[in-house]
Amino acid sequence: MAELVDDWFSMDDFMSSAADGSLRSAFQPMVGGEQTVVGLEVLIRWIHPRYGLLNAAQFIDHIDSHAAFYEIARISIDSVMELIEDGISGLIFGINISEFDLANPRVIELFCRSRPAFDASSCDVLLEISESIDFSRNKHLMNSVRQLEQAGYHFAIDDFFSDESTTFPIRKINLKAMKLDMHISRSYRSSHNDLVLIKTMVYYCNLMNIVLVAEGVEERDQFVELRAIGVHKFQGYLFSKAVFREDLWSTLEMLGYDPAHEPFTVKRFWKDVYRIGA
Repeated sequence: MAELVDDWFSMDDFMSSAADGSLRSAFQPMVGGEQTVVGLEVLIRWIHPRYGLLNAAQFIDHIDSHAAFYEIARISIDSVMELIEDGISGLIFGINISEFDLANPRVIELFCRSRPAFDASSCDVLLEISESIDFSRNKHLMNSVRQLEQAGYHFAIDDFFSDESTTFPIRKINLKAMKLDMHISRSYRSSHNDLVLIKTMVYYCNLMNIVLVAEGVEERDQFVELRAIGVHKFQGYLFSKAVFREDLWSTLEMLGYDPAHEPFTVKRFWKDVYRIGA
């Protein structure tokens, strides 16, 4: 499907889908070492009338409109609010925020305006930024990061050690989490270099009190090995694919989510991160 996007993608269709509900949030659980859910990543899905269910990777590169990215941010935030109203408590929500978002004052205002509602809940929001963003090209991007930090948001680096890797955000942003790209979360088995890189990041994250999350975990042996290396949290098909709101409760229950039996707090997300004396 991805190779055909140029043939059918239309910004008018996309914006219409945002308005009529065809653009929706799905949620993929993040778990701790005990395989109990600690958070949810918010992922955009497009239910296309002709091509069916599309994930963001199939269309996001064709979006070049600030208005369209604003709609994605709005839908993501609204979906988190709905889950909080449904009674979800004690979980971290990861929302992706793009370079377009950081460059758009309307999006920054939207996140800042939404922050009090998150503060009033027992949940929290972690903003996931791509490590490929070049902050050195646009100083306004870093100003937006500072504004969001002042509003109370924490940041995570997404897809770390991807093919478009840059270390600039690590040096300039007060990160609370880093997410290993799914490819290195698998390639460490055949690449000693990648294995050493992950071990190095485990040490760095423990030193800096940063949560290290492995994405793309699909096999139990992979989970056990990464946990033994020292990775803190995990996300992937081994635990659950991304699901829509109507299927979320049953998915959470399978991953040990029972706030009525055991109070859930966002502290569970930060558990198992050890500060090492420098």
